[in-house]
Amino acid sequence: MEINVNNLYEKLENYSRSDHYGFHMPGHKRNKNTTGAGLPYEIDITEIEGFDDLHHAKGMLKQAQERAAKIFHGEETCFLVNGSTVGILSAILGCTNRGDRILMARNCHKSVYHAVYMNELEAEYVYPSLCTQKKSYDLCSIGTDSSPLDTYTQGKSYNSYSHGMDGSQLRLNGEIRPEEIRDILERDRLGSGYDGTRSGYQISGMNEEAVGEDRTASMIERERIRAVVITSPTYDGVVSDVEKIAGIVHSYGIPLIVDEAHGAHFGFHPYFPENANTRGADVVIHSIHKTLPSLTQTALIHMNGELADRENIKKYLHILQTSSPSYVLMAGIDACIDWLCSEKKDILFEQYVDMLKETRKQLKKMSHLQIVETEHFDHSKIVISVSGTKYSGRELYRLLLDQYHLQMEMAAGDYVLAMTSVGDTKEGFQRLVQALEEIDSKLDEENHSFFSMERKNPDQPSMGIKAEEDCPEKGKIESMRQKSAGLPRLEQVFTSAGIEYIAKDNKEKIRILPWESCAGYISMEYAYLYPPGIPLVVPGERISEEVMLLIREYHDMGFEINGLIKDGYINVYLPR
Repeated sequence: MEINVNNLYEKLENYSRSDHYGFHMPGHKRNKNTTGAGLPYEIDITEIEGFDDLHHAKGMLKQAQERAAKIFHGEETCFLVNGSTVGILSAILGCTNRGDRILMARNCHKSVYHAVYMNELEAEYVYPSLCTQKKSYDLCSIGTDSSPLDTYTQGKSYNSYSHGMDGSQLRLNGEIRPEEIRDILERDRLGSGYDGTRSGYQISGMNEEAVGEDRTASMIERERIRAVVITSPTYDGVVSDVEKIAGIVHSYGIPLIVDEAHGAHFGFHPYFPENANTRGADVVIHSIHKTLPSLTQTALIHMNGELADRENIKKYLHILQTSSPSYVLMAGIDACIDWLCSEKKDILFEQYVDMLKETRKQLKKMSHLQIVETEHFDHSKIVISVSGTKYSGRELYRLLLDQYHLQMEMAAGDYVLAMTSVGDTKEGFQRLVQALEEIDSKLDEENHSFFSMERKNPDQPSMGIKAEEDCPEKGKIESMRQKSAGLPRLEQVFTSAGIEYIAKDNKEKIRILPWESCAGYISMEYAYLYPPGIPLVVPGERISEEVMLLIREYHDMGFEINGLIKDGYINVYLPR
């Protein structure tokens, strides 16, 4: 493919050296001397003559988006300067009407839940399978060495955070099973007639006792599911069978939206899966800043086929995306696309994959820390399990940061995640391997158990871990070490938008309660860890003791619980 000889960045550079003086926004007037900061003021412009307009692209930006569609195998592509979030919001709002029903993976990013809220949708959940770590010679093996590879075998969709208590296993949210999507859509097809239990705000099928006097008088026909949303790959690198899921979804005449934010690099080397555009998805969202050489906040939305309402999606892009799109960010997208069209891309991807394979091969030799993956996996993600060691995921994260100056992407209860990309260097990979090997070498068999570890100095805790004698809630802390995956199935009593309407008319039933007192009540707030931004609790769901224990334990391990107005408390609705 031919490289764009007059890309946006080059044009901005040329313009900055010209004698054009701007009596227009932005206020810095391309004058570096005003603040003295070394920011790219000289190429930061607004929609001026000759530079097109993203919201009504007819010239160079139109051509740039067409070039992006071609390289990513999409039929139509739009630049996003508000991140993948604005693409996800626009895709869902554009494919549904207010009050519709939507089928979504429970491990979707919070932006999917926000779209559900904005369009007052009723969400039906499909839960990811649960993967269990095992030593295996015959599953998911990569490379040519004969050493056992830590892999995950997939079980049925899991409905709790219950894990093995011996510290021997790590469990991870797995793939979305196509057959479960088929079952839900088929039940929806057969049961989409009149539903006497449903009110405008109440989730279909919930009993009257749960709603009490708040149940509205109106009885309406139950809507069919109008769209399906999944995340593939997940934050941890798990890849679902998009092609099979798309075939099933299309047989019911509805669109499949794939949040492929973490898979923008898919399809550019055989080591990685093909992207969802080539697998039948109707709408695909890519965060090119996550795994490709582009600037933070840059992303793409691709639209294919006729099932997704493209014009409606673009209408919401115009509404939700800034009316002053950054030309610096758009230049970053265009430069990334140009690079993907070049021969240099092939050379660098080959070098990157070679380094990645060697890194994974070396890390498989560790005795205590373990590199893990699933059967269908994005190998750019390096997931290091601490199961069976004295560390929690957060402690390993802090050790790598504080002692080795290696910033990981994310820590979970019992693993850390390192994100890699074509921008990584050999030195960077070597530093990661050396650090993990050194940490692993210091872990001996006697210290595998979290609670068998003794302090050499009784006045100084080891790695911030409580010794057994200081742990009155030993069982709770041990269970936390295994709770990095599995999403609790909470009862959906109201939609996330509906609970707000009901609360406005019943303010006397709203309370802000400490976590230990919330079980049994209906949440008015989200509760999630960020990253990865997957809600543990969604407004309108009945809070269980299990999820509150989980939230408390994450908090005690040093994780910040996001989405709550007040730390340690949740706003709840008391139905009776």
